[in-house]
Amino acid sequence: MRILIFGAGGFVGKYLLTLLAKEYEATVFATKHPDEPSALPHAAAVYDLLLPDAKAVADIIEKTTPDVIYHLAAQSSVTAAWENPYDTLAVNVQGTLDILEAMRQQRSKARLMLIGSAEEYGMPRSNLFAMAEDEPLCPVNLYGATKLCAEQLAMAYHKTYGLDVVAVRAFSHIGAGQPPRFALSDFCKQAAAMECGKQSPVLHTGNLHGRRDFTDVRDIVRAYVTLAEKGTSGRCYNVGSGQAVTLAAMVDLLREECSVPFTVQTDINRVRPVDMPFQCANIHRLTGETGWQPQIPLGDTIREMLAFHRAQMQTGGGRDAAGA
Repeated sequence: MRILIFGAGGFVGKYLLTLLAKEYEATVFATKHPDEPSALPHAAAVYDLLLPDAKAVADIIEKTTPDVIYHLAAQSSVTAAWENPYDTLAVNVQGTLDILEAMRQQRSKARLMLIGSAEEYGMPRSNLFAMAEDEPLCPVNLYGATKLCAEQLAMAYHKTYGLDVVAVRAFSHIGAGQPPRFALSDFCKQAAAMECGKQSPVLHTGNLHGRRDFTDVRDIVRAYVTLAEKGTSGRCYNVGSGQAVTLAAMVDLLREECSVPFTVQTDINRVRPVDMPFQCANIHRLTGETGWQPQIPLGDTIREMLAFHRAQMQTGGGRDAAGA
């Protein structure tokens, strides 16, 4: 099996690359952003790629002749999307179009795993019921709008040109190595800074009342691989745990692991302009068609995230801890 991962140098991409190469013994080709470290030891070949770049994308697909393409290359932060709207639109929408056009022109028979987001749903109609794939899609932030546009483009190419496309709407996923621009990684980084005396024992947070569907990134990439094998072409699948917890509850898990007692202080600069009160995935389609289930407890994930940032602090990688 020949696999091509666009965006393999990112947080999720590294986990996916490792899973495919080690447990599935696939030949995996990888692209990464030119600014990312070049060390991707499980890849058969690594290509620097800055989307959008239609020619480079076409050349890479032609060279690697993949059986499955995972498209993870995106601007993935809601906050960063607002800060860089034109770049986000170019990467997330035009970059996806580059891949679709290359597949069409080359008459590729590869399966495209298009990784989208729960942000495509927008505000929930209810704070009680999980979101199913047939919910209305009405994103309320720029990131969600670009991911929805990319998904609709992919489905149009599936219907018009017969491209083999499976779309994923991924809910919140966390794990060791996640950039601290994401809330829970930032909290763990702050906790590690407290433990080594680089930050006062105050955790600076945004809104902690929202309920989110969190899943360990290792379960998430396992779902992606399972859908690549068993998913139905032309369908969308939610990927998440099927359970929603508050960010405050996640902070409580962090408090249990942190060796320093801390207080919590809301920082208005960390509050999103539009914040979702509730996000929870209905995963009946995913579990019913593939048998996948999440396996890793969130407490274990938080413990490993904190351990990662402790190690970063010891090597000098955590000097910019928030609130330090």
